[in-house]
Amino acid sequence: MRAYSLDLRERVVAALEGGMSRSKVSTTFKVSLSTIKRWLARRRNRLPLSAPPPSGRTPIFSDMDLAALRSRLQAAADASIAAHTQWWNDTHPERPVSPKTIERAIARLGWTRKKRLSVPVSVTKQHELSSASASNNAMLPIS
Repeated sequence: MRAYSLDLRERVVAALEGGMSRSKVSTTFKVSLSTIKRWLARRRNRLPLSAPPPSGRTPIFSDMDLAALRSRLQAAADASIAAHTQWWNDTHPERPVSPKTIERAIARLGWTRKKRLSVPVSVTKQHELSSASASNNAMLPIS
């Protein structure tokens, strides 16, 4: 979910400071009462009205790291996750990672191990396969 714009936040707080009631501001700007309370608390504590930075852990792989990993995947498409992990840990000894981390980064790149679309067997090929199995069955002794 995207954060509300700073412009909207400032207009809501300005309307409240101008004397408009919280319920009227809520319906006018289509913002919940709890959001209005949170913005007023930020103003009261002299914090900026802008959205706080997202919480959570910073990603291990930067965009440059992902580009390097993508080039490695293109160069060694058949290598296993363990081989890619070994390559990463050998080339980046200051930041070793686990196989699961490499796996998540590969998924983040949208890279798959399957390299071609599966297509159904053609009609000609099906006919060849069925006639071959029929001739094999003809050679079997009947008991």
